[in-house]
Order: sequence, then C-alpha cells, then structure tokens
Amino acid sequence: MTAAEQLRKYHRDYKRKQRENPKHRNEERKKNRDIIREYRKDPKYRELEKLRNAENHKKRMQCPEYKKMHNLKGQIRNFPSLKVEDVLRMYEEQQGKCAICENPTPLHGSADTAMNIDHCHKSGQPRGLLCHKCNTKVMALIDNDLDLILKGLVYKRKASQITVK
Repeated sequence: MTAAEQLRKYHRDYKRKQRENPKHRNEERKKNRDIIREYRKDPKYRELEKLRNAENHKKRMQCPEYKKMHNLKGQIRNFPSLKVEDVLRMYEEQQGKCAICENPTPLHGSADTAMNIDHCHKSGQPRGLLCHKCNTKVMALIDNDLDLILKGLVYKRKASQITVK
C-alpha cells in the first residue's frame, strides 16, 4: 500500500469514527489539549519558548518599518472598522498636518509626538488625525461641553473690545 493510499484510508476511518460517534472529535481535542498542556509545563520547553520569543521580538524591533507599523496597529486596535490603509489615506489627505492647528506632525513616534486618532466617544467612530496637544486639550473641552466653549469665545471677543483707561 502506498503512502497516499494509507493517508486516504486514515481519513476514511477518521470520518467514519466521527459519524459513528459525534463525541469522538471532542474526545480527541481533550486528549490533545492535555498532551499540549503537559508539554508546556516542561521547563525546557518554557525556556526555549522564552528565548525564541525574545529573539523574534529583538529582530522585529530592529526594523524601523516594522516598529512604525507595530505602533500604528496598536492605535488602530481600538477601532475595529479602521484599517492601516485608512489611517495612511487620512494622513495623506491632511498632508501630514493636524486637522485643527495644522502643525506638521509625524504619523509614527511616541504618543505625545505622533498623530493621534481622534474619535467620537459616544459612537466610537474615528474623525481624523490630531496632534497630541489638540487631541488632549482642545477635543477634550469640545467633547465635554460645546456650549461652554462658545460662551468662552463670546466672552473673549467682548473682553478684547473693552479698552481699559
């Protein structure tokens, strides 16, 4: 019997067992899960896994392009409807500038130097890209109480017209 015939026979037998006993699949999964659980408890496995993960992380973080995309994906994770391509398109549409103050801001970097994804806190929908200052100060005020902002603008306009003698 060739290897291909043996494989077909194995698959036929496996499917037959599943038809005869619907719990067969769950039993197999439980058995495999227990084997994997025991294997992962082995200190040698754990040490090798730590080394492999650390080495891969080090390699990834040495690549500047990967690091940039990794940080961007971390921000996007909070917005299920948003993709990396959408953020890159918004950045190009805004010509690399904050949507409010229009200061040039890099897309990548630390949280206080890079663009932030502005979003509505009620619906969760992204609105645009803002610098850290505009996102935390200006938008925080506008989201909380727009009427108060308008009153403050009216007050400032009136105050600037008053001349002190």
